[in-house]
Amino acid sequence: IIDVAAGRDRGAVATISQQDKQRLDYPKQPMSCSIDEQPMNVMLILVDAMRGDSLRSDWAPAMSRFADNASIFEQHFSGGNSSRIGTFSLFYGLSATYWSDFKSFQRPPVLMNQFQANDYQFGLFTSKPLYRTTSMDRTVFAGIPELPKTPTNSKDTERDQVITERWINWLDQRDREQPFFGFLFYDSLNYQDFPADYPRLNAPAEEDSKAARDRANYPTSLHYVDSLVGRVLDDLQQRELLDDTIVIISADHGQEFDENGLGYVGYGSNYSDYQLHVPLVVHWPGREPVTVDRRTAHRDIPVTLLSRLLGCSNPASDYSTGSDLFDGEPWQWLVTGSYSDHAVVEPERVTVVQPGGYFEIRGEDYHLIKDARIHQDVINEALAAMSRFYR
Repeated sequence: IIDVAAGRDRGAVATISQQDKQRLDYPKQPMSCSIDEQPMNVMLILVDAMRGDSLRSDWAPAMSRFADNASIFEQHFSGGNSSRIGTFSLFYGLSATYWSDFKSFQRPPVLMNQFQANDYQFGLFTSKPLYRTTSMDRTVFAGIPELPKTPTNSKDTERDQVITERWINWLDQRDREQPFFGFLFYDSLNYQDFPADYPRLNAPAEEDSKAARDRANYPTSLHYVDSLVGRVLDDLQQRELLDDTIVIISADHGQEFDENGLGYVGYGSNYSDYQLHVPLVVHWPGREPVTVDRRTAHRDIPVTLLSRLLGCSNPASDYSTGSDLFDGEPWQWLVTGSYSDHAVVEPERVTVVQPGGYFEIRGEDYHLIKDARIHQDVINEALAAMSRFYR
């Protein structure tokens, strides 16, 4: 019914006509970037709803094998508990509270602008529509003239297969004289889905509850997606591209199965570790693999790529609230978001802020902390970060 491309263009025109009302100050200073030679390729693989504790050899054998020779970030957190904010934090390196304005003004992230400035080719393949819940067509990829169409297959498992094939075919046809940015976004795990004939890893749930069913289906669904990711990784190896390609494997958010006994199942409902803690595996040619056990976040990824790969000398504070993945300090607070509220996450507690100003403070087990008081210094720092990129 709706012409998505035309709607996107109309939004861009409306934005241009209202520049005098624009209030974003991003980046704070013009980007100063210089590369002496052709930069490496970048391959980003996101598995929707992959928990931080699920990178296991029995559930995800292909990704686990790949991680054996890559850097692993064991305490890595998304900037949101939903796809919309999780992907936003990864590409922009900004707090969740900026999402609405960046979408309204269709302002792409500095990272994507620098990829374009260095003549990267874009192979973007997603199982879920870019224009739907994530609005990535109006945020992350707003500056890309022509976006690929999402597969029309009815099942997530089929769409995941299709994007894998389309990616491999795209690699066959790309210009080998230019670097590429590849993006694959798998969705089957988000619904704990897998083909009917795919071998189960464990028995179906005996208890008839959503949490039990999802928990029982989760390992097999992940194993299925892992088999597709394995094809992508094997193909890169066969093409001898791994020596020239940074490969990043992560997730937009985690998944909860009522571990805290509070009735939370799925994602987008709270800010516990189960919904925010995600895996991060980084294969960076020329860097010795390391295991990083300090706290890192999605907001650190664009800082690392812009400074280490794309030769940008700006301080991270010009365009992000993050720091370098490999030598930054562990975060002491993290502004995360969902669909309508947001939270300031600290290592041992979470302050959830509702739109009306009501707030609550919860502990590591996500139960309410009685008579808790806010940490004013943390809140002040978070507020400064949430306003830094406005005029």
